[in-house]
Amino acid sequence: MTLLDLIDEVFEKTHVDREEILSQVREAWPDGRDHFTETQCALVERALRLATASPECISPLRRL
Repeated sequence: MTLLDLIDEVFEKTHVDREEILSQVREAWPDGRDHFTETQCALVERALRLATASPECISPLRRL
């Protein structure tokens, strides 16, 4: 899936701001990639759900 697809899918499931989703993706995968797997999408979704449940968590993707 493309970056835009990933952002849209995660947004639909979490309703987290798209800019925040993009920020988390770029932090987790800083290599500038533009294609992602379903597993990566699920990781972003899970990380954002954990972040909203635990505001002190800075980078939930780094913990996975």
